Amino acid sequence: MNSVVMQADNLNFSEKGVESVYRKVGLLLTNVYKYFATYRGEVSSEPGDGKVVARAAGEDSSAGENILDQWITARTEELVDVATRSLDAYDTVRATRAVQEYVDDLSTWYLRRSRKRKDEGFFKTMQASLLTTSRVLAPFMPFLAEAIYAELAGGAGNVAGSVHLEAWPKTKFTLSEKDRKALMENMAEARRIASLGLSARAEAKIKVRQPLAKLTVRGGDSGSMAGAIRDERLLAILKSEVNVKEIVFASELAAEVELDTAITPALREEGLVREVARMFQELRQKAGLEPKDKIIALMELPEKMMQVIDRNEKSFLLDIGATNVEFGRSEKFVAEQVTKLEGEDVRVAIRKA
Repeated sequence: MNSVVMQADNLNFSEKGVESVYRKVGLLLTNVYKYFATYRGEVSSEPGDGKVVARAAGEDSSAGENILDQWITARTEELVDVATRSLDAYDTVRATRAVQEYVDDLSTWYLRRSRKRKDEGFFKTMQASLLTTSRVLAPFMPFLAEAIYAELAGGAGNVAGSVHLEAWPKTKFTLSEKDRKALMENMAEARRIASLGLSARAEAKIKVRQPLAKLTVRGGDSGSMAGAIRDERLLAILKSEVNVKEIVFASELAAEVELDTAITPALREEGLVREVARMFQELRQKAGLEPKDKIIALMELPEKMMQVIDRNEKSFLLDIGATNVEFGRSEKFVAEQVTKLEGEDVRVAIRKA
């Protein structure tokens, strides 16, 4: 449905083409759903009436206030609109391209920038997005669409019984055309500047986990594109994505963005804590632990590193889902890793609390 054969062009079958669709749509969407299913807790799973996207944004105040929720809701509504008009014209290539672009936005921006959220607004918005996506996806990937729908809309309240017996989604845009356009353009600009900031990090060979003091952006007046991201909510997203403490605007700047690469002792300490936390998150995955499973963190670190962890113990334990830290060697563990950190030998391990 996504290939040029649908537009009467020549086509040789390619396994790489199938693999590309699998990676860019099937795998990404499955991973998004798995995250939602793992962390959703108690969330209503009403099957909806074809207007679930608009209802989710209208009913839940926290979803309405969060700019990422507003953005993905508007993107979901756009998806339904584009897919509907494309299929009415039997343009399956444009329809499937819209699905692919949407799934990429849902996974690589909305979910990635929302990963630490546990509020009801996030889960309701995510549920509405996935449920609507399953309906739009049904003509193209019937089995994946059915699998997601069955999990989200299952239960006694589901009168349809199958995504293929559901009505095609209809949506009424929750924002005016002007507001929707502004939201899309501003978010796109924030993503573009974030990409430039991350490129500057890569050029300076500084890991994203290492916090930095500031990112300076050229422009910033109301008439410039950079001025579009002066919304504090967008600035917060940008700071988190590039991992800087502050965004500064300057009218006279040689490059479009300039990264402050000076790493103070305080910033280095914060980066070290994040790096060690990442090791324990990987060990949790290696051991097949669920988010609810509490662990005991075991580590052998150089003295200075142990002092850093000790000073930040409360936030560190919360981040990795641990009840306490034990320094020194222990043979009682479910997963371990021996590696180097800042050129020093370290050993980290976990066991269930």
